[in-house]
Amino acid sequence: MSRQDNIEAPAPFRLAADEHGLGAVLRMMQSTSVIDSIRGKFLVIGVHEQGAVIGFANDPEPFAFRFDTVETFIHQAVAKYVNGGYLYTDTTCWLTLSDGRSYRVKGRSGGSERHIVEDFRDVADRRIAMIQFPRAQASLRAGKTVQFGRIAAGPDGLSVPKLFGRTKTLAWAGIDKLELKSGYVRIKAKDRRRAWTAEPIETVPNVTTLASLIHAASSAA
Repeated sequence: MSRQDNIEAPAPFRLAADEHGLGAVLRMMQSTSVIDSIRGKFLVIGVHEQGAVIGFANDPEPFAFRFDTVETFIHQAVAKYVNGGYLYTDTTCWLTLSDGRSYRVKGRSGGSERHIVEDFRDVADRRIAMIQFPRAQASLRAGKTVQFGRIAAGPDGLSVPKLFGRTKTLAWAGIDKLELKSGYVRIKAKDRRRAWTAEPIETVPNVTTLASLIHAASSAA
């Protein structure tokens, strides 16, 4: 695996960033596996103030998007162990946009090197959530429901479907915390030890926005 930071953006990446009005570059990174480098495939990710450009270094039309057009952002990290020893972590990000486009990017971090997909996830996740959070709050105040996979956030709290068309609910004031643990999004209630619900993280889009709504509700209580 070979990683490079602060690289010069390939010409198609600069053009795509300008066309989408992505603003100044925050990070321009390149990484690859040994196999991909033999094939001449170097993954390049340029993170800008307003969005990102992703693709292989020789891609004439890389994938470019603005953070304010992201409908869903899902990320998952899976660590691999053998006989109790850590080997690597695979990080995957899925995006769907308001224009119907979608994209998936994946990278593997080892013990000695962090893959650029992890950096992209951390920066993009924060910026997407900052845009989505006020929109979600406005929807709740207007009496609407915001979906996070199976978890529905409404004006009065959260709900998830049960068997036979039923649902279970949890008022905002009754939420203790949201935590990411062992590949699951766990929401805990104040009056019980077990999680109120536990959903696989890859099925919960915009989980950071949901966490922000829960934090805002607990701060207002």
